[in-house]
Amino acid sequence: MSKSYWDVIAAIPTTWDETRALPPSVIGTLTVLARRKGDTWYIGIVSGVAQTRTIKSIPLDFLDSNKSYSATFLYTESMSDAEQDDKVAVKRVRGMNCTRLTNVRLWGEGIRADGMVLIMKQMGKRAAV
Repeated sequence: MSKSYWDVIAAIPTTWDETRALPPSVIGTLTVLARRKGDTWYIGIVSGVAQTRTIKSIPLDFLDSNKSYSATFLYTESMSDAEQDDKVAVKRVRGMNCTRLTNVRLWGEGIRADGMVLIMKQMGKRAAV
């Protein structure tokens, strides 16, 4: 796994100011949690099944719509039989302002369950349109 992957994992706090379970969480099959530390939200998505799936929509209505965010996505790009050969990607986006995530792909391929991490760090006031 790349250094940037480990840097993202190492930066995740262990104590939280707020925790929310988000739809479409279903006990035993899908967990979507949003946790806040200061002005930064950490969203964890964990599939409880080993099949590839697409989550149509995850609401982000807890984010301040008057602010923009820098987003860091940590996700599986491709999965293989040997876990150490999985391709993990880190993608960073600045100036993001959204009310939901759509079409979130979690791999499985019948091999093992997958997950994703999204870190939304508050940047400041949203630019006027």
